[in-house]
Amino acid sequence: MNRPAATILMVLLGAALMAACSTGTLWFDEILSLQWAKSAENPWQLLELYRHDNNHPLNSLWIMAVGEGQPPWAYRLLSVASGIASLVLIHRIARRLSPRFAWVPLALSATSFPLVLYSSEARGYAPAIACLLGAYLLLAGKGGTAWRAPLFWLLCTLAVLAHGTAATILAAMGTASILRGIMEKQKAAAALGNLALWFAVPFLATAAHWYS
Repeated sequence: MNRPAATILMVLLGAALMAACSTGTLWFDEILSLQWAKSAENPWQLLELYRHDNNHPLNSLWIMAVGEGQPPWAYRLLSVASGIASLVLIHRIARRLSPRFAWVPLALSATSFPLVLYSSEARGYAPAIACLLGAYLLLAGKGGTAWRAPLFWLLCTLAVLAHGTAATILAAMGTASILRGIMEKQKAAAALGNLALWFAVPFLATAAHWYS
């Protein structure tokens, strides 16, 4: 079997598992998320007022948009789509590291119980994972920053809105950026300027969300 065909089959396998698992009844945490979305009088309350582990704002906004009385899979559609996008992004990252064996992390991810679980429940984990993978690809990419940096800022902000723990991954990415500058023997001003270029906006957006 050629590699493109194998890649497509593995993505389809992961997508099928996520879709199949998204059809069951809502979990208790998902029901709580649904209640947060129902109790909010407007979308801004989900971003600023309701600060609770079961309010993953981006997912809660999706639930609010879907509305009441919908089947479980409708509330989980954002997560399923994010999970499928994550598989594609994982394969792209793996191809940069090893084109020959990029199928290995894809196969492991497509059949990963945690990833399938997170991608089949109406929570914020799957969107956060997809946004962070996309942000990593942009950060590690080459070429001009005129379009990469703004898209990176957007994905980082969406990741934090999807789930607050995404901030720890952003901190790790920022640390890696500093270490890479040291290894490349960049001047301090250049290294700090590069760090500010990529991470100042996500940091300010995260701070504004948490402390508003």
